[in-house]
Amino acid sequence: MGASDKTKAVHTGESFGKAWYINPMHPPIWLSNTFGADSPERFAELCYWYGRVSNPNFTVLEKKYAALHDGKYALSFSTGMAAISSLFFSLLGNNTHVIAGQPLYCGTYDLLTRILPKMFKKFRVSFVKETEQSPKFLRGLIRRSTALMYFSSPANPTMPIFDIKLWADIAAKARIPLAVDNTFATPINQKPLDWGASVAVESLTKFSGDDGTRFGGIAVSDDRELTERLHYLRTHLGCTLDAEAAWHIAKSVRTLPTRIAAHNKNTAIIAEYLLSCPKIKRVLYPGNPRSSGYPVAKTQMSGFGSMLAFEINGGHRKLRRFAKRLVKAFGPLCVSLGSSNTIISPVYSSVYKDLPRSETKAMGITTGLFRVSVGLEDPHDLCKQFGDALR
Repeated sequence: MGASDKTKAVHTGESFGKAWYINPMHPPIWLSNTFGADSPERFAELCYWYGRVSNPNFTVLEKKYAALHDGKYALSFSTGMAAISSLFFSLLGNNTHVIAGQPLYCGTYDLLTRILPKMFKKFRVSFVKETEQSPKFLRGLIRRSTALMYFSSPANPTMPIFDIKLWADIAAKARIPLAVDNTFATPINQKPLDWGASVAVESLTKFSGDDGTRFGGIAVSDDRELTERLHYLRTHLGCTLDAEAAWHIAKSVRTLPTRIAAHNKNTAIIAEYLLSCPKIKRVLYPGNPRSSGYPVAKTQMSGFGSMLAFEINGGHRKLRRFAKRLVKAFGPLCVSLGSSNTIISPVYSSVYKDLPRSETKAMGITTGLFRVSVGLEDPHDLCKQFGDALR
């Protein structure tokens, strides 16, 4: 049995052997945009020669994430959407088809439904809801042109759970890559490659982003050829992570397992409290034994994460009053997630506000839906704050 996630997060990737002339407790920030050789012949031997192509700080971060995902290769990007876009560009083109779980993060959804159809001729997407994922249904969606199967789990923003092994087995038999957006779970709670996924992508802006101060993305795979294609695109599209950001994120990863354990514990307490509140219409949380996705979540996740969503009862007036009380109790409503402080997002009126009502309805997004990224505060204080907002 190998090292635990706590040990991997602290030590993996931080020794460069003979590349280091001293042995610092923390790797330095390599701010140079170019690296030299003492002869033309030596350039072929260089691991690092231009900062847009590679940097030692990228290597530290990538080795950590490859280890945490039990993967062979990892590639960092400037943002999570840069990682996802590069993945799509590496696999998709004219006359291609994608099978995708629904809902998706709004940026990914826009990319699949608005941007790529304008770029590629006869590009198609088939969406699958949590309640529709069966072997027969999934196999029935596969076409000759199907080039990718893709979903998030837990999925943003309504928290459905998609069965990684089920999708992976079907994808493998059809020789189609399966990509999983693992942002909400992190590799501490879920390792998609262990369940057969071809690649896991994450936004490092969340949970690993130095407490909400850095942007970053990652793609992890056992497929060397796919990783090389992603590296080629990263280099030529210019979506490389900044060296300083890579250093900060790698430093943040050191404490990721410990923080995620605390997030998991706090969120379970908050979810139980909200489930007991009569003014709450529904609570969407993977760890709720009554939720439809719970049996799968319990199998493929080691913890249920820090994300939940809830919907309040009442009309527009009640919603406005509740939102004002939320701001008074928690501070400004925000997007993003994964920080030490609790973040509450009004889903319908924030990142999904530009989508047609028919599309948000298909995703289960209502005007009274709020997404919560539970932080590291005392959970009993958080319950009191929610109680004040719901009074």
